[in-house]
Amino acid sequence: MSQKSPLSKIKLPPPNAKPKGKNDRMVSPFEILNPGGEEIYKMSARYPTKPPRGPCTFRIFWKGGPYPADVTIYLIDIKNWAVIATIAPQIPNVPPGEIGTVKWSIPVDFRPTDDCDTQAVNPNKYGLYQIYIQDVAQTTWVYGPEFTITWSE
Repeated sequence: MSQKSPLSKIKLPPPNAKPKGKNDRMVSPFEILNPGGEEIYKMSARYPTKPPRGPCTFRIFWKGGPYPADVTIYLIDIKNWAVIATIAPQIPNVPPGEIGTVKWSIPVDFRPTDDCDTQAVNPNKYGLYQIYIQDVAQTTWVYGPEFTITWSE
């Protein structure tokens, strides 16, 4: 996956938007349990000239949302407000009371958005991200807390 061709064509609802629809049955909202916020995931790849040492892998945990339904999990670049990776496309949601999990490895060619103002402030490049989960019908969704992905030159 390269950031040269982001998946930003996916239209995201604003973070404070409420689902609209004719579905009158009560559905518990999604809740992202991990990442829980403020985590820092450090890329093992050493850019721009050194070879990668291996992928950075983490797990996403969630509960709630419509069941039975398929869900899709995305990585959102907060600075550009764009989907930059589909982590899990159309996977079955977990039954009520259970916790879903997906393991994701940040691709070695991933380059975090540079949210750093100057190199003097922080010699590492980093970007702020969040997980976004929605059911395929787009009736229920949630944005997770912010976390950081970083790599150093």
